[in-house]
Amino acid sequence: MFQGHRVFDFQTHVFPKECVRLIEGSKSPMGVRRSPDGELFLAEAGEDRGFNFLPRFLYDGFEKRMKVVGRSGVDVQVLSVPAPGVDRFGPKVAGRLARTINDSIAKLSERYPDSVTGLASVPFSDVPAAVEETRRAVEERGLRGIEAFTNINGTYLDSPAFFPIYEEAVRLGVPIYVHPTVPNIAPAVGAEYNVSLLYAWPFDTTVSMTRLAFSSVLRRHPKLEFVFTHGGGMVPFYNVRVRTLNAAYGRELGGLDSKEPSFENFRKINIDLAVHYAPAMLCAISFFSARRCVFATDFPYGRRDGSELLELSMKAVAELDIDDDEKDRILGGNASRMLHM
Repeated sequence: MFQGHRVFDFQTHVFPKECVRLIEGSKSPMGVRRSPDGELFLAEAGEDRGFNFLPRFLYDGFEKRMKVVGRSGVDVQVLSVPAPGVDRFGPKVAGRLARTINDSIAKLSERYPDSVTGLASVPFSDVPAAVEETRRAVEERGLRGIEAFTNINGTYLDSPAFFPIYEEAVRLGVPIYVHPTVPNIAPAVGAEYNVSLLYAWPFDTTVSMTRLAFSSVLRRHPKLEFVFTHGGGMVPFYNVRVRTLNAAYGRELGGLDSKEPSFENFRKINIDLAVHYAPAMLCAISFFSARRCVFATDFPYGRRDGSELLELSMKAVAELDIDDDEKDRILGGNASRMLHM
C-alpha cells in the first residue's frame, strides 16, 4: 500500500531461466550473450553490441525481488517480458518461447496469487498461433492480458493482419500492453551514445500509437483496451502541435480519411507512467486524464538492481498535485478494472 492506495506496477519485467536455455539451444536471429563479468544480455546475430541487458532479477532471485518490491509499496506486479519480444527470435523459436514465458509467469502467479499476475507473450508474426496462444494463456493459464510490441519485425500494429488477435482479446475481455522493441529508425540513429534506447524507443512508441489512433483499429474494435508505455512517448508533450497540424494538413500530406476521428482516438488509449518524474507524469495525465493512466516503474531495469527507478517512481507519484480519487485510479484502480482483479 502507498498513501492508503493499493498499487499495481503495470510495467515490471521477467525473463525466465527456461527462456534463456531455450534461446541458447536454438539457432535464433537474436541470442543471449554473457559479458566478462557474467551479466546476460541480448544481441542480434553477428553484432558485438548488446541490444538489451537482462538484469539478474529478470531470471533469478524472485523471493528477494518480492521483498524489495514489497518494501517499496507496490502490492501487485504485472509481469511481462522486456524487449524485443518473441517475434525477434525468429519463427522457429517464437511460438515455443511464448509458451515457455507464459507457463513460467503462470507458475509465479499461482505461487503469489495476491501479488503477482502477468501478461501473455504471443507470436504476432504467426497470427493463427497468436490467437490460439492468447486463448490458452488466458483461459487455461490464468494470465490477465497480452503483450504486443510497437512494431512486429517492422510492421506496425495498425496492420489489418493483426485484427484476429484484437478480436480474440476483445472476446476474452483482456487488454493489450504495448512495449517498445527494436525501433524501425534504429539503423539511422546508430548504436553510438545509447541514442536508440534513450530516444528511438519512445519515438517508436509515438509512431506506433499515432498510427493506431489515425487508423480504423479503434473504430472497428471499440471495446479493445490498449496500454502504451512510458507516458505515451511524445504524444502528450506535442499534443497541440499534433492536433493543429493534423487538422491543417493531415488529408493532403498524410492521406487521412476524414471518417476517422483521429486526434480524439488518442484519448481512447491507456498509457503507463514509467517516466519517473512528476512533471512528466502530470503532462501525460493532463492530456490522457487519470482515467487512462496506470502506475509503472520498469523494474528491474536501472541501477541498484532496479531499486533506483522504483524509488524515483514512488517519489514522483507522491509529488503529484492531483486529488485522491485520481491518484487511486492511477495507482491501482484502472489496472484492477482492466485486469479484473
